[in-house]
Amino acid sequence: QHTPTNKHQHTPTHTNTQMAASWPAFGANFPSPLRLLRGEQAGHETPISSEKDLSHACLLLHRLAEPAPPETPSQVAIDLNYTKLSAADVSDLVRALEAAAANLSGLSLRLMHTHLAPDCAVELTRALCSHDRLTALLLNLAYNDIGEEASQQVADCLSHSHSLTALSLSLSHAKVGSRAAKQVAKLLAQSTSITALELSLSTNQLEAEGVQQVAKVLTQAHKLTSLSLNLSDVNLEALSAGKVAELLNTHPHLTSLALLFDANPLGAEGLRHVGVVFSVPSNLRSLSLSLSNTSIESADAIRLTESLLSNSQLSSVSLNFACRSL
Repeated sequence: QHTPTNKHQHTPTHTNTQMAASWPAFGANFPSPLRLLRGEQAGHETPISSEKDLSHACLLLHRLAEPAPPETPSQVAIDLNYTKLSAADVSDLVRALEAAAANLSGLSLRLMHTHLAPDCAVELTRALCSHDRLTALLLNLAYNDIGEEASQQVADCLSHSHSLTALSLSLSHAKVGSRAAKQVAKLLAQSTSITALELSLSTNQLEAEGVQQVAKVLTQAHKLTSLSLNLSDVNLEALSAGKVAELLNTHPHLTSLALLFDANPLGAEGLRHVGVVFSVPSNLRSLSLSLSNTSIESADAIRLTESLLSNSQLSSVSLNFACRSL
């Protein structure tokens, strides 16, 4: 057990070893708008209206534009995962989103495995960025062939929103390479309004240099105070993981950080690098690490935990070691 050495030091209030964490539900310390959009209970915020059918979702959005709209902006969750969307379907959804623009403050739009064409993804994002009152957005485009050019256009649109303060964007398994991943991160880092960002680039062909460039440009996002970065299954090796951790630990304004390194060949060396980095006090107060299937043993996990406990600045630590070897 870590014992404080002076009255200004303290132990983490909780150290959680999660056994089945997965993005984007991972990182419960993030601002309540994103937690609410994910379906998590976060107090007494505006209730969410949810739909899993495209026609019903469009009707719901159009109701927000009726002559007597709700007194307070609404939050809406639309889950169309595994629904094949045609260009006409996307056009219907775009019109509905544009109609609801004045009365929508939070939106969760899950479009995983929808055969979404790259130009349709861009069209949808442009419609969202025309909203002046949208402050929280969860946009899941995972497992669609978004590609290099469209992913950058999506990020460019989002970076120009002046109302968004909390953004969760998944481009997992979306055919995003190293160059495009860097540009996506760079564009989002240029936002003048986003303070909480969840970005998933997992299961893409990202080289070590590309991953490090993503972390490097995110350190230039001076508005960010909370960041969740999913780099699972990108063939990240030990030294690169340490460099990513080092870069983000020096971010001048981050107080909450979640890093997902699952399904990468980090091994004991990778955990040692990460542990050394985060044992050094910084501005971080909350740290979440997900390290399942990273070729580590129980002793490696223990050493990492001990390193983190030595950092008196961390008040909250959450660890996921869901590995067969542990």
